[in-house]
Amino acid sequence: MKKHAPVSNVEIPQVDQCNLAAIRLGSRLMTKIYDAALAPVGIKSSELSIMSLLAHRAATGPTVTVTELAAALAMSRSTARQHLQQLEQALLVRAAEPSGAARGLRFGLTAAGRLKVDDAIPLWRGAQHYFEKIYGAEPAQQLRQTLRHIAQDQQRHGAGIERHGAAGAPL
Repeated sequence: MKKHAPVSNVEIPQVDQCNLAAIRLGSRLMTKIYDAALAPVGIKSSELSIMSLLAHRAATGPTVTVTELAAALAMSRSTARQHLQQLEQALLVRAAEPSGAARGLRFGLTAAGRLKVDDAIPLWRGAQHYFEKIYGAEPAQQLRQTLRHIAQDQQRHGAGIERHGAAGAPL
């Protein structure tokens, strides 16, 4: 005899009403666009994000720690470390011991990593252009602005977002 799910009075919203589901769907589709564009140089969009951050930091001098990278890209330290290890194995990123009183390994691009970024940027621009051609430059700009606003709010409110649901009610 089949068991049926228990009866509940809770109204379950449609998936298309969920902000998170919409963002995740869009993110997966965007990732496919950018990863396909970057395939000829053998890196993924997630790797280019990390390597681009490292390239920008190199211009101002400092390398980054796992913690700094994780905070800058809104990812966990373990995820940041996994990405850095893969990039290090591919000889695109190097780890250096901290100097002075600093703690933790610091990471920067290798010369090969910088060349990979240079090769990837025209392909990334192609993906940007493709997306803007399909959806429009202004909506694309508005999307970036909205998502940056969400990320900045999360950074400002930190753990408060993790502990509270709608209307500030504890989860």
